[in-house]
Amino acid sequence: MDELFFKLFDLSPDAVVVTDLESGTIFHINTAFCKIGGFTKEEVIGKTVFDISSWQNEEERVIWKHNLIAKREVEYDASFNTRINGVRHGNMRSKIIEIAGKECVISIVRDITEQKQIEYQLKASEETLKQAVMKIPIMLVAFNDKQELLVWNKECETVTGYTMEEMVHNKNAISLLFPDPTLQRFIFQKLDNPSLQAQLKEYDFELVCKNGSIRYIHYRFNHIENPITGWDVWGVGTDVTEKIKAEKALEFSEKKFKYIATATNDALWDWDLVSNRIWWSEGMANLFGYTEKDTGYDISWWDEHIYPADMERVSAKIRQAIDRGDTYWSDEYRFIKKDGSIAMVYDKGLIIKDDKGKPIRMVGGMMDMTEMKKAQETISLQSKKLEEHSFVISHKIRSALSRILGLSSLYEYDLSKDELININNHLVSSSRELDLIIKELAHKIQEDKR
Repeated sequence: MDELFFKLFDLSPDAVVVTDLESGTIFHINTAFCKIGGFTKEEVIGKTVFDISSWQNEEERVIWKHNLIAKREVEYDASFNTRINGVRHGNMRSKIIEIAGKECVISIVRDITEQKQIEYQLKASEETLKQAVMKIPIMLVAFNDKQELLVWNKECETVTGYTMEEMVHNKNAISLLFPDPTLQRFIFQKLDNPSLQAQLKEYDFELVCKNGSIRYIHYRFNHIENPITGWDVWGVGTDVTEKIKAEKALEFSEKKFKYIATATNDALWDWDLVSNRIWWSEGMANLFGYTEKDTGYDISWWDEHIYPADMERVSAKIRQAIDRGDTYWSDEYRFIKKDGSIAMVYDKGLIIKDDKGKPIRMVGGMMDMTEMKKAQETISLQSKKLEEHSFVISHKIRSALSRILGLSSLYEYDLSKDELININNHLVSSSRELDLIIKELAHKIQEDKR
């Protein structure tokens, strides 16, 4: 080796060593080799790799030598023992060369210990992140360009009943979740078409679980805004089954409520206690003349149309029922109609509470009791008159009957013809009086009916 070669050899920042191919005897080492290994040139040159135990794993050395003889030039990552720095990891590029008629090996070893440590830490961090992602309470799914599942985390298993082993790389996975071919085409046609992908940015799917049940999943696809290498399509999903069921039940309930509102003459109402907004049925217009444009949705409108003398009492009573958490509220009060007249109403409401027992809603109905109240007053007045008539008539009847009974008892005595004629005339007169009283009573009843 000439002087230039040795100069370059010694100045290399990587460890360089020249050994005999057959015996492993070390011919030359550079300064970097001494620095990394902690040896002096005198301690190494003339020794073999076995003498200084440079290879940590003998199997690695055997593999390296086998590949080197076969290929004449190899690159290999291995672990090496050093005197002062412990085990170091190196990337070794080795080549067989001929020196003075002998086959030698020149190896350049770059210390990659720190790089390996960083890679290990990164791998450990990625594994930790992967484990965390797999366990988050949100469904995480990813597909490759062949529409095969790549990611299926713990939440996916919990919601669907299908395990990761059953789903990942399973070509039939999509068919299991979405048996309807039309739905499958609908999903992937949009996912495959960039101009249509935005339509599936957020979407609710009906997903078939392993036990055959249906779950509603709200998916958000993130591959457009946040692409991940290898994940052609990926997104996160939330099980919204209970929310969807509750919304459908509420929608069905509200439809039934509106059907009932249409079928009844009462003014039905639905009061949201949280927003303080109220809805009135058409009965409000039919009974009291107010349209939706008149009433609006503010509950204060109702307060303002209660008869002033009743308003404070009614408002206080309904607020007390809400604050106490009662189930029902009812009251009778006067209500001002659109034409200015006063209606007597009977109002009753059901107080609906959330799962914590807090009142959140009231539904009920106002019944116009005006005619009924008038009828009650009429009946009461007629009853009072009848009572008065009954008293007078009964007195007259008792008087007439008393005279008749008294006169009839005289027949027990021995009376003259003139006395009998006189008694008979009085009996006829009293009987006629009684007949007139009965006719008067019948006439009065007919008048009261009218």
